[in-house]
Amino acid sequence: MNTTPSPYLPSWALCYFERFRDRFDDPEEMPHRRAAFYRLLCAEKNNRGMRKMWEHVDRRMPQATRVYLEPSESRPYPVTNLDLEAEAFIGALIYSTDDALEDEPRPVYPLSPDAADARLRDPAQRLAPKLARLFRELRIVTPPRCAARSAPALQVISTVDRLVIGYRFDLAPDDVNEIYRRHGIEFTSDSKRGWLQRRRASDAVRCRVIEAARRLAEIGRPQDAGWLAALADDLLRLPDYRTEHAHQPELRSNKCGWPDWLRVAHRDLHGVGEQENCLRIVDWAALVRVLFDDVDVSEVRIGQVLQESA
Repeated sequence: MNTTPSPYLPSWALCYFERFRDRFDDPEEMPHRRAAFYRLLCAEKNNRGMRKMWEHVDRRMPQATRVYLEPSESRPYPVTNLDLEAEAFIGALIYSTDDALEDEPRPVYPLSPDAADARLRDPAQRLAPKLARLFRELRIVTPPRCAARSAPALQVISTVDRLVIGYRFDLAPDDVNEIYRRHGIEFTSDSKRGWLQRRRASDAVRCRVIEAARRLAEIGRPQDAGWLAALADDLLRLPDYRTEHAHQPELRSNKCGWPDWLRVAHRDLHGVGEQENCLRIVDWAALVRVLFDDVDVSEVRIGQVLQESA
């Protein structure tokens, strides 16, 4: 892989390369991001498509007319409006490669010591442990980058404690491997397929939590009826997979590749530069070819993918 910056880089892109090279060379950085960094900024000097792309973008970048941050000991250079635009532009192209990751099998977690649940005859006493297990399961399967993950209802970890204390039962440790197996979750949430598997499992478990919470509010302790009903209502208000992600066509298929990168990068670049669209279809084609070695991709296909995302 070439690690020498392209001779036709605009000065602001060269500054980005020099400022962030150490970050992308860090062993802790994801390999695909490092590869994208060098492929984007170190394309061969005879790559006509990349040369024209940089020339086109350079004409649409603002002039460095305002300093946002003065130089400091840890950052010996000022940060201007052009620096911020450059970071937004190049960063979107690099970090969007996260959405083109191949599937990565999830790890196998060590099993916790078994602790059998006591057999309870009272309906409320039976339902309370079930609700507690379902709530913990919901927190386990809900992936990042969705509304449920950051919802206040799921952040209240005392929910399980209130059930355990109020209904006086012992709860066995979670078997994460079994939970993932039951929901068909095979890959990590860093990969597209793994994220989709967890997102769909989250909707399924959330419905069961809502049903159990409402039922326990009816037959359980009167003092718990209020917060259990509120929990069910809060979870019900969360959007399901189809509603929340309807504007993300890249999630309509389990497959991943350059079209996923293109859709996400195109969306993330909205508003960068002095014009609404700082890249033409021919520029996107040049980027796909340099980032993904997909030399057969056509501008017609690029246009089709962009049209799907409109």
